[in-house]
Amino acid sequence: FKQTYFELESMFLPMVEQLTEENPFAQVVFCGNSFGAGLATLAGVRYASHRPTVRVTVHAFGSPKVGSIEFRHLANSLSNLRIFRLEMKRDSMMDSPQDGHNKWAHVGHSISIGKKLAAYRFDFNKPATSKNIFKKKKGDSEAYRALLEKYVARNEWIESYSGEDIGDGVRGSGNEKRGMV
Repeated sequence: FKQTYFELESMFLPMVEQLTEENPFAQVVFCGNSFGAGLATLAGVRYASHRPTVRVTVHAFGSPKVGSIEFRHLANSLSNLRIFRLEMKRDSMMDSPQDGHNKWAHVGHSISIGKKLAAYRFDFNKPATSKNIFKKKKGDSEAYRALLEKYVARNEWIESYSGEDIGDGVRGSGNEKRGMV
């Protein structure tokens, strides 16, 4: 990823910089599927760390793990960066690379789609996926699009992160809702 990213960065970064200068209140969004999702994640982290006043979002579909635990901590600590990984449970790409040493880590929030929807915050690990990679297949962008359209047609989406949907929150006088900070 790193080598490919740096080869591409000099091609797209001047355009992003120009657009950001022309539209200073715009949000920069990086998006990709599979290998492209890994590249989008690297781009988002690098851009957000170099431009702390610009809001940056990454939408990664079926992203492999792209960095170490230290990279995960860096990405998750950038206040101007939001990363959303959309993962089909049967997509083998999100479990790679599999080197057996656990030196690779995912970053950002994950949204798991399939028969059920679930969202996991960046600071909570989602349940491990099946280790049988032979039963899985690569999820292409068409498969992700079809699943998303299915949930849109049903008017169904996630309202809270997994583990946080356990009550109505704190209520004040007059049934005033108070959020926890």
